[in-house]
Amino acid sequence: MNNVFVLKSISLFILFFLIGCTADTETPDDERIIQTVDIEFDQKFVVPSSVLTFRLRGTDRIDIKGAKVKFISSTEYEQTVTSKENLKRVNGDHGDVIIELPVEEGFWARTSGNYNGIIEVTLFDGIGDLAIGTLNNIFLEGVSDVTPFVDTVPGGTYFVNESIEVQGANFLRPEEGTTWATVSGRFTPESNSSFDVAQVKIPVVWNESRKSANFFVDPKAFGVQLGRFSGQLSFQNELRTGEVFVGNQQADFQFEIQQSLLAKFAESSGSRGQRIDLIGRGFVGENLSDDRYGMVLIFEGTFEFNDGTPTLDLTGSKAIRRPPDSVTSDQSAVISVWYDVSQGELSGIGAKPGLFKGTVTPLLIDERGEQLGFGWTGEFRVLPTKQMVFIKYLPGFSKALEKYGISNVEFEIRKKILSTTNRDYKSVNVEFVEEPPSRFIDFATIEVGGPDPTGMNKFGYDNTCNVQEDKCKDTDNLYLADYLGGLNSNSAAEYNTLYGGVFIESFDYFSQQLTPTNKDASPDFDRILGPFMRDLGGDPVLGTEYPGGDRDIEIGAAINLVSAVIANTVTHEVGHSLGLTFTAQDRLRASTVFHNQRPCDWCIMNSGSNRPFEQRGELVEGIPIFNALNQEYLNEILPLPSGL
Repeated sequence: MNNVFVLKSISLFILFFLIGCTADTETPDDERIIQTVDIEFDQKFVVPSSVLTFRLRGTDRIDIKGAKVKFISSTEYEQTVTSKENLKRVNGDHGDVIIELPVEEGFWARTSGNYNGIIEVTLFDGIGDLAIGTLNNIFLEGVSDVTPFVDTVPGGTYFVNESIEVQGANFLRPEEGTTWATVSGRFTPESNSSFDVAQVKIPVVWNESRKSANFFVDPKAFGVQLGRFSGQLSFQNELRTGEVFVGNQQADFQFEIQQSLLAKFAESSGSRGQRIDLIGRGFVGENLSDDRYGMVLIFEGTFEFNDGTPTLDLTGSKAIRRPPDSVTSDQSAVISVWYDVSQGELSGIGAKPGLFKGTVTPLLIDERGEQLGFGWTGEFRVLPTKQMVFIKYLPGFSKALEKYGISNVEFEIRKKILSTTNRDYKSVNVEFVEEPPSRFIDFATIEVGGPDPTGMNKFGYDNTCNVQEDKCKDTDNLYLADYLGGLNSNSAAEYNTLYGGVFIESFDYFSQQLTPTNKDASPDFDRILGPFMRDLGGDPVLGTEYPGGDRDIEIGAAINLVSAVIANTVTHEVGHSLGLTFTAQDRLRASTVFHNQRPCDWCIMNSGSNRPFEQRGELVEGIPIFNALNQEYLNEILPLPSGL
């Protein structure tokens, strides 16, 4: 909870720093069912610096400690992988498991890269094996000589940063090293003095084939000015292990650079922090520090505010220059409906709803000057703020459901959590999703995991702590990209509370049987989850049991209870990140009031002691609500678009 007095009040200390059951609920190894998983593996050729990469599909819910990779042919050997560098997840700390096995760590010495047989991958935790996948009839060809050959790079007229597909042989995969093109020659701009390009290395980028790759008109070598280059190319492969193979040369390479352009905005409107895709040609990313080139967009025109504030003049010297948030290619870039926070105030084109009318022109910059491109002319409407919230389920969440005996109905629980959180915020412009929202650059994230990382058995904590006037309260929700989870240094510095999120292993605090002296425990917890929890003498839900089994009603009740308690915790913690609970003086100076000072029945922002288990689990009649002051505040800062 984003709350100063949590750490000072003994009664709330008991509530949030719970003494939960710590009994070992792991299933014994001999009773485990080892999950069978599919493996994605697409390599056929192996060089001395290759990294064998395995993606294990359907492993996003498995909480693992390591992996074993077994090679079975005429002989057999096994490698264990436990390091974070080689054992990853596709999305950082969630998603499918990725195993990376550098061949120099055993495979190359045993096989010289040549292999014909079976590859078996097993995932394990601290107790034993969890999942296994098998690749049959795998044939790998070892290639010791990876001298590159590149067909002629064609000349012509190109945009800055344009990709030119080239053919050849022995192009390197990114994890193996880099295929380089070394450029030498002379560039003659249309309006400046010519200059030498001397031995500048440009990466030739892997294109999913040993025989095809992409050469770029790299501004690091050629700059961004209109003009003509004439010179030579030479190629080499530099392996990750440091070995270099010198390839062929191209004696004559000539081309011209043409003017960049912004053709259109992919969207005609967007709210603060929303992603806007830009389409054009000749875009370059910002690299003004090392190679001294980049691109800004010049917004010139007017901005008409919806609230009647005088129209903003953005013409001439008042025009706004803003770099894109990212450039994905010479043809596409991304810019958010940007905003800045300073002294508790918003600024930037996304600060207030309104309409921009005018032109947006790309301006390319290098150490020799500026190059103006062709601009886009039109209108773009800034909409009222929308807060997106990504519910991020960690592998520990799935493992924790095993504790309650309901891991086989995780899909139903997550579906219910999503519908419940969206129900709780349906009157304002907030949306909860289970995947990072693709249309927003700035969005809140709340992690839902198993154990409390602090070991204090808390239910949940908003550790975002956007320090504002020395207080951890985000009045008016100025910050859209709060991260309720992981380690937050601001929160640690202010309140000695490092980790945030929702921790579902702590919910057994409500069991009367497991915490018999706890006044907050409820017989409903044992009644509903007792049939499935091993610690309460129950039998876990089987994968084939729901729906359609003999225990459908009991399982449905467990789904409703667990999803409601989790959703209640999520909506409460997200409320903190939005600046709740709100008081009249918060806009003058952020207060240290984080819960309703006058508790009300079913109110989401009541303190924990005023949110009884029966309400958290929605076991009695009623629906969670915000009190009148909090609802008025949310309506003001996050109003629904007109017509909804």
